[in-house]
Amino acid sequence: YKVVAEVNAFIESMEGSTLSDDVKKQFLGDAYFLRALAYYNLATVWGDVPLNLVPIESVSQPECYPVRAPKADVYAQIGKDIETAVANSAYLGSDCYFATKTAVNLLKAEYALWMYTNQNGGADYLTLAQDALDALVLTSDALLADYGQVFVNSNKKNKEIAFALSNNQSEKLTGGFYPYFYLGNSSVAPAYQNKPVPMKSTQWWGFQPPFMKRLRDSRDIEGDKRVATNLGDGPYGASGENITWCNKYIGDQSGAIAIEDCDIPYYRTALGIMMAAELAYYKKEYTKALGYLNVIAKRAYGKDNYYTDAAPSAVLKAIENEYFLEFPAEGVIWWALIRLDTIWDYNSYLKQQKASNPNILLWPISNSARNKNYKLVQTEGGN
Repeated sequence: YKVVAEVNAFIESMEGSTLSDDVKKQFLGDAYFLRALAYYNLATVWGDVPLNLVPIESVSQPECYPVRAPKADVYAQIGKDIETAVANSAYLGSDCYFATKTAVNLLKAEYALWMYTNQNGGADYLTLAQDALDALVLTSDALLADYGQVFVNSNKKNKEIAFALSNNQSEKLTGGFYPYFYLGNSSVAPAYQNKPVPMKSTQWWGFQPPFMKRLRDSRDIEGDKRVATNLGDGPYGASGENITWCNKYIGDQSGAIAIEDCDIPYYRTALGIMMAAELAYYKKEYTKALGYLNVIAKRAYGKDNYYTDAAPSAVLKAIENEYFLEFPAEGVIWWALIRLDTIWDYNSYLKQQKASNPNILLWPISNSARNKNYKLVQTEGGN
């Protein structure tokens, strides 16, 4: 909501601005993209959320103690903000630390697929997704030849990144989600600390055994080149045991501990290619879906036409598989599985709760947030 508040104030300031029309359109494209992205993340996580479109200039404003707006209203506003961003996208630049035309259309496509699959929005949203994806280059030319080079610090702002959160050493970073991918020094033999195992003071490693098996099998059986980036493993433990880590987001490893100066890629064009395969699946264009999947697979396996089975069930499994293998640790897989309605196959608890709690995929609101604002009601089924 800090982003929302700042964007609302900025949009209002543009009304009386003396900037040139082109500059204002660029700034407004940025602003509406960011507000749409913020509300999209809020709505997909919590469902009904406060919807504020005005600057907060006084603690007496009702927006300081908001109620949860119906998610239908929130999603409608997201759609409006996306279209405003699209209308101004020709004026956006190519710097991935700001909104780009590619990023705007990736958000539009993701929103449209979510509305079709998760919000029962109807076939018009498939058309909306197609419009967004048609505006993108969805061939191998849009990808780096080497998957690993997408994520290394020396290659920030590469052509595959459409939108990223910038981090550099001058910002003196102290947190973020990076520690989830590091190991504590007590877990790693000294000879291997940062050579190659990324080191911090704590470990919050989270890949589960079935996921690691999928990655290893893809590497060892299929020759998947991505796994070296997505899963580091070997007998590097302090007692000689096998340990695992992720080679994304490791930052600068030149010192005793890793410096968290890696960017966070939020949108990259590989996601557009995967969403195009997903869209083709929903439209029952299964051969077309395989064509998009094979763009992703060619880089991974070095083979043409890696996927050939156009049976609907086979295409669905192939889409799932490539989401798992292409996007570990990027915040993509969970949402793709929800859209594909296969999340239940990977979490037995969710499957058990599905019938009795239709909101099982939504997060509850924390007690601290509700204590600060008594007008916030708990998510139905939340604790």
